[in-house]
Amino acid sequence: MNHSQTPHILLTGGTGFFGKALLRHWISQSEQEIDVPQITIISRTPEKFSKEHPSLAIQPWLKLLRGDICEADSLPGNLNISQVIHAAADSTTGPLLTLQQRFDQVITGTRNVLDLAVRCGAERFLLTSSGGVYGAQLATNDRTP
Repeated sequence: MNHSQTPHILLTGGTGFFGKALLRHWISQSEQEIDVPQITIISRTPEKFSKEHPSLAIQPWLKLLRGDICEADSLPGNLNISQVIHAAADSTTGPLLTLQQRFDQVITGTRNVLDLAVRCGAERFLLTSSGGVYGAQLATNDRTP
């Protein structure tokens, strides 16, 4: 990537808790007239996000695309991205997922996003994680062992 160009970040999980925090951070930077990267979010329901969070979704540097990390064919293949932040995992509905569904999200989903990053020429890849990767925890635990 030419460093004089604005970075283009692909963000998975951008409509979740962590993703919305990042969007608010970039909005704050934009309001302070600090350069903000171009952001593309892959979401299973981009129209729902736009309806529920219009102040986040209308940013000129943000593009929402429909896709599901567990379905490689649904992911775009022609993005020119410099970095990937992979933060997609159902932490809210996680307890309702079967072990196979959790595996598919964490392992297959990550593999699909890694393949997408390679196809699109990303130079960097950040994998984030939630407590969902630890599985069910006892309510009596004061911390995760």
